[in-house]
Amino acid sequence: MNYLSPQQDAEALALAKRQFREHQLIVLLLLFAMWTVEMVQFWLETRFFMWGLNPRTAQGLVGIVTMPFLHSGFDHLMANSFGIAVLSMGLLHFYPKISLRVFLYSAIFSALLVWTFARPSYHIGASAVIYSFSAFIFISGVLRRDKKSVGAALVVAFLFGASVWGMLPFQIGISWEGHLFGAVTGSFLALRYRKIDLPPRYLEDEGDEENDGDEAHFREQFDHHHWEKND
Repeated sequence: MNYLSPQQDAEALALAKRQFREHQLIVLLLLFAMWTVEMVQFWLETRFFMWGLNPRTAQGLVGIVTMPFLHSGFDHLMANSFGIAVLSMGLLHFYPKISLRVFLYSAIFSALLVWTFARPSYHIGASAVIYSFSAFIFISGVLRRDKKSVGAALVVAFLFGASVWGMLPFQIGISWEGHLFGAVTGSFLALRYRKIDLPPRYLEDEGDEENDGDEAHFREQFDHHHWEKND
């Protein structure tokens, strides 16, 4: 069994607290940017739809960067803020080595797919990124099958499972293409990075395996001598 000394335990706790504060700061900065844009629109009594993603147009290429920060109103923004906050924290906590890459690629690749294949309309909102994060965490749990990843996948399924219907063209005024291509992007990233951020093999597990081997060897020797004495 491998134990940490009190000093090592205190250092590990301090490191975890520092990382949690850093993760909170990143998420708060994202939310601050989204809410700042919405507040500017509210104060100016206008909408920045023209800066959204308009598929297959040169002007619409700007939307690859701006789409996640533009929303149709406070209701739309509040709904997406919850998803961004929960999923970003989960991504940063469970997959720290690849979280920033997943952040960037989720935004860029899902937007590129929308620009290439979606209907000719202005697509706005962070929903594509949310669907990408959800798919990444869920598919990662399916592929990796360790306790950490499976637990995160179950939480995502519970909180966001019903959003799967958003990938179907049923609701008017909803960019179901953004939802669909976000999920496709997240699934691809989960497959691409499935061997990174794997849980460590603990020393006590290795020790248990060695003990199991010694025990099996002892039983084999005992059985051998036992039968020799009865022959």
